[in-house]
Amino acid sequence: MIFAVTILVTVISHYIALVSGLAAPKHPSSIAIIGAGPAGLASSIALARKFPSASISLLDSNPTPSEYDPTRSFLYLVDSRGQDFTDEYLSSGPVSLPSISVPQTDFKLQILPPSSHPSPPRSLPIVNANRATPYWVQRGHFVRLCETYLPSSVERFDGCDVERVFYDGGEGRYVIEAAKPGGERVEVRAQLVVGADGINSKVREEVFGPSSVKVLRSPAGGLSFKALQLKENFTAYEGELSTSPGMAYAIRSSAEGYSSKLSLGVLPVLPSASEALGLPPSPYRAASIITRQDHDVLSLGAEAAEAFFTDSFPQLRFSGPHSCVSGGELSRLSGSKGVTFPHPQRARRLVTSPPGGGDAGVVLVGDSAHAFPPDIGQGVNAALVDV
Repeated sequence: MIFAVTILVTVISHYIALVSGLAAPKHPSSIAIIGAGPAGLASSIALARKFPSASISLLDSNPTPSEYDPTRSFLYLVDSRGQDFTDEYLSSGPVSLPSISVPQTDFKLQILPPSSHPSPPRSLPIVNANRATPYWVQRGHFVRLCETYLPSSVERFDGCDVERVFYDGGEGRYVIEAAKPGGERVEVRAQLVVGADGINSKVREEVFGPSSVKVLRSPAGGLSFKALQLKENFTAYEGELSTSPGMAYAIRSSAEGYSSKLSLGVLPVLPSASEALGLPPSPYRAASIITRQDHDVLSLGAEAAEAFFTDSFPQLRFSGPHSCVSGGELSRLSGSKGVTFPHPQRARRLVTSPPGGGDAGVVLVGDSAHAFPPDIGQGVNAALVDV
């Protein structure tokens, strides 16, 4: 699936000319970026360099965007497309993408069946040795890496839920109205608005309308995702197998039924990454649970969850000295809503200017412009290409 993606900095220079035929402002004086994930942070970094005299505001609904979130504990595989951005903007300091990631060339996978005979570790084939080495990086670590390079001139408004985005013709600026949980109101006015607020973009809905998205179909669309937090150095087979954080594991269940068979996917992590980024060390790594919405594991209570995992994964222990999880983890998992993978979608328009023209505009990037389920493997790289 290939979507035409407009590059952000090019759009900034030409967005009104593209939409209304008017001359585009050469130097927007005020910029508001909605969303502080990879797309929003990357946009902030690039725009601050492109327009050093502009006032830039960055808003996000999460009060702590880089804080570890078990529901979003997946990894990114940043390939040569994303590295065009990281090499240009995220490499001049003491931390960079390679220093917090596991290179694909070091990737090794071991299958842990329910029997006592794990497969030998095996490497993944390198499709094209001439391409830049892709890197596996935890989402939270990549967000923190971007924050490390975020200029101090960017004013942050974390914990703000955007409620309205509209154009004020009298002032010639877009107005973003947002609210914090305690009732505090936030209002930002900007000549350029960048919608980087995800698949359910409020910017897209407010400016382009509710029917501004085209949805396609994917086999992964509608699947459910939860993450079981395993101990970083968990053991298997009664402690006989010690796992390595830098290795990937596919942990097979003994169940055979349609609604009970399961596999846990554990991707590699770099333990030293947290320290390099100034984050507290995490003793956990995520085991991804990706399944149909009618699977038994999605509706289990805490006690039933322990019985289910104990029966389904005899190669692991969920209590006692060799437990692969900490106390309370199965309760947390059973109470987690998880997330649902989207079908691929794209915005019908990526850029607009005010009705009747004006020296202002709105542009969409990242999941606001185009969203993919993980099986297509485009997400973070497509967002960085946008910028």
